[in-house]
Amino acid sequence: MRKITSHYSLKPDGTWAKRSVIEVDDGGFITSIREMGDDFVEEPNLEYFPGIIIPSFVMDVKSEFTDKQTILKSISVGTRRFILDRLQKLPNNVQSIVSDNINSESVLIPWQSLLEDNMLGIPLAKALQKYTVNKASEYKLEDTWGAIKVGSNPGLILLQGVDLKTFSLTPKVSMRVLVD
Repeated sequence: MRKITSHYSLKPDGTWAKRSVIEVDDGGFITSIREMGDDFVEEPNLEYFPGIIIPSFVMDVKSEFTDKQTILKSISVGTRRFILDRLQKLPNNVQSIVSDNINSESVLIPWQSLLEDNMLGIPLAKALQKYTVNKASEYKLEDTWGAIKVGSNPGLILLQGVDLKTFSLTPKVSMRVLVD
């Protein structure tokens, strides 16, 4: 069991939870979430990470548009949940399902799309929702992937180098996997 926290985390509704404590079991499932806000106090075994915790990106992949290198690049920049049109061998720390109803007709690596959205002035929370909870919802997976909520197994990513006053990405933005 792990307890992790950061300055903020992305809530399923696209708002920011301030200093939430997220408890995750050994299988990566979220067992509890406590939003502490300004009443935050340290506690035993709590891991603190400066930045914003978000769910792993969700990517749908049609094999006719996507090669193995693109998938591996997506994994290296925070995608840990894939919806595939055929069974493919992926690293052990990545989860996938096979669906006959892939919606994507192009290759959109979520991290690259997020950076483009930031340059276009799209609010960070709204952009993140597109590649997490909204993408999971397209495939009726919102209860398991794409959202930080009790009972889900979204994988957790830490975004650092985010301007926490304006919630915008800076040139120093980086990503780190906290929970696969």
